[in-house]
Amino acid sequence: AGRWRGKGLKDAKVDEILVYDRELAALEVQQVVGQHQLADLPASKLQTKQKQILTQYYLKHHSSAYQSTLTDLMRLRTTYADSMEKVQEVMVMEEMEDARPTFVLNRGVYDDYGEQVSPSTPASLLAMSENLPRNRLGLAQWLTHPDHPLTARVAVNRYWQNYFGRGLVKTAEDFGNQGELPSHPELLDWLAVSFVESGWDVKALQRLIVTSETYKQNSYAHPDLLKQDPENVWLARGPSIRLTSEMMRDNALTASGLLNREIGGESVRPYQPDGLWKMNFDAYVQDAGDKLYRRSFYTIWRRTIPNPTLATFDQPERQACTVRRQKTNTPLQALVLLNDPTFVEAAKVIGETMTRNADNEIAIRQAFMKLTGRSPDLRELELLLELQAKEYAVFTKNPEKAKGWLEIGAYQIDPKLDSNRIAANAVVASVIMNGDATITKR
Repeated sequence: AGRWRGKGLKDAKVDEILVYDRELAALEVQQVVGQHQLADLPASKLQTKQKQILTQYYLKHHSSAYQSTLTDLMRLRTTYADSMEKVQEVMVMEEMEDARPTFVLNRGVYDDYGEQVSPSTPASLLAMSENLPRNRLGLAQWLTHPDHPLTARVAVNRYWQNYFGRGLVKTAEDFGNQGELPSHPELLDWLAVSFVESGWDVKALQRLIVTSETYKQNSYAHPDLLKQDPENVWLARGPSIRLTSEMMRDNALTASGLLNREIGGESVRPYQPDGLWKMNFDAYVQDAGDKLYRRSFYTIWRRTIPNPTLATFDQPERQACTVRRQKTNTPLQALVLLNDPTFVEAAKVIGETMTRNADNEIAIRQAFMKLTGRSPDLRELELLLELQAKEYAVFTKNPEKAKGWLEIGAYQIDPKLDSNRIAANAVVASVIMNGDATITKR
């Protein structure tokens, strides 16, 4: 219907428009347009269709039983509609009973049919068994067949890339002739076979990788080694990669204790600049409570307006499948870490936790460990202690300056604690959060 919208009524004009607040019976419509009055005809001359029109009119206007039943039906339909609105729905596909004939299109012209073809798979990879149905189910079974050479290798290569920043096959999006050869083919084969034999156990594969001696190596690289192998193709050191946008945000929420670990459910609307959605004539209604702190995986996504916090840290736009993300380091990213409500609020909560500890040195060590995964060295600890003392003096002298740290976000600090010390500790937490040790995994 939408495709005809706005085309008008060809060779016609609208003479009169009448609007009613109820459905008219067929007899009433005839009366409105001035057609023959059925009520004036004797019953003996009425045809079957005319009798049906009169019966409909009688039921709608003179039958109390019919009207009562109709009222009950409308009530039940309303109840049903209201209950079904709460049920989550998802579109599914179903195979046609009779497959639609498919043809090769000569030179890609949609109406120039060539040879008729049928569903199949590349025999050069793995011949599709005759026992498999030629549909999407059969394709899935073929892809996950233990003898299939690609599925398991592609999967384990992408998981390896998540941890090391580089896959055993660097071109993780291309295992074909145009891509690179694996740096460690035997390792790739062994991981793939182990993955299949485990029953495609993804968690077991993650555990296998992170508990390996290769992953647990120190990420420090000797200058000579770094010169010879800058991308760590030889796996002579542990990984050193920048966190993704989702990891960056989730790490801050986890360190502060705010992260909502609930699994599943609808998308959520965390903090976002006001008016961002107005370009699409829509209103962004921010969530409240625990929904503000759900994992970044659940943040609502609009194709034309991505979440600005995550997009700043190179989250793909999803207009096309992205296997390897680009990694950049821009001043705008630093501004987000310093000013975005999520990160400032996380720093505030960490600052409150630090304030509860009477020993400033221990408080800083614990905050540093939560954010970076390691203890601060002596020089780092000295600088952070010095910063804490300096900021506390500033906030004590001018308490109004602390409000910017204490009032951002939905979390309310404990009024019994020293607000100036919380603000000073929040600054310390923010500095740690913005440091290379936090945003880079080593």
